[in-house]
Amino acid sequence: MKLPLHDRFIEQAIEYVSQDQRLIGLLAGGSKLYGEMDEYSDLDLVIVYNGAFRSEVMQQRLRIAERFGNLLSAFFDELWLLVHPVMASHGERLFALAAKQQSLRLSRTKTYKNGVVG
Repeated sequence: MKLPLHDRFIEQAIEYVSQDQRLIGLLAGGSKLYGEMDEYSDLDLVIVYNGAFRSEVMQQRLRIAERFGNLLSAFFDELWLLVHPVMASHGERLFALAAKQQSLRLSRTKTYKNGVVG
């Protein structure tokens, strides 16, 4: 289903993220990821930023979000992801920026009581 308002919001987000050197990428989840969006769908987007700019990005997060458009209704202050390396040889890219690779650096780990290392 075509959702012009959602599509415009995503285009604005991609444009802003691609121009802000502090920001590394934009991740999509939920129904957008699975191609199941309808008129009641929300957008589940995560902005990935360079950790060297954490304080600055967190202080400016409302202004950053406002530049994407007026579809925003809620967002997390910060979301920590556990990254599991995956190698994919083919598939449809959701965003044009997906072709741009970014090197990752492990900054720290934590071992939980159940043995999981995060």
